[in-house]
Amino acid sequence: LSVINSPDTELHGIFEYCGKLTDVTLCEGVEVLQNFTFAWCNSLKKIKLPSTVKVVGFSCFEGCHALEDVDIPYGVEEIGYYCFYNCDNLKKLWLPDTVKKIGTQAFYRCYADPMIVPAGVETINEKAFGYMGSGFDPDYTITGYKGSLAETYAKENGLKFKAITK
Repeated sequence: LSVINSPDTELHGIFEYCGKLTDVTLCEGVEVLQNFTFAWCNSLKKIKLPSTVKVVGFSCFEGCHALEDVDIPYGVEEIGYYCFYNCDNLKKLWLPDTVKKIGTQAFYRCYADPMIVPAGVETINEKAFGYMGSGFDPDYTITGYKGSLAETYAKENGLKFKAITK
């Protein structure tokens, strides 16, 4: 377990390619995880983000193939472009109701099950869910609320949709 206490409110690429990180807890105070903060940390399996985080930025966890468990706290508003790109072992991911924007290919080749998209999401950019490189996976399921943007996205991209009630 690595507990990381940073005096900065924004982290930018500082752990990129850190191959020995496996289980990380970021301390309170960090608000933005900028570009490539943990990208290509090949041994990273689990990360717990502080309640102060609002943005999980561009390619933040790109290429973290061992990543299985991400605790995204209530208060996060944006999941950046390519954020979990190629995190193909991601099994547990919960997006809080505060998320409003999900970037392009944010969950490229991610198979978290269930992939629950909050009702309040206002923007889902292209190929954010279910895109596997050569096209959309017709067996990929998005779980969300009936009449939500998640349902529209699933239908427009030929993905399965599982409706949940509040």
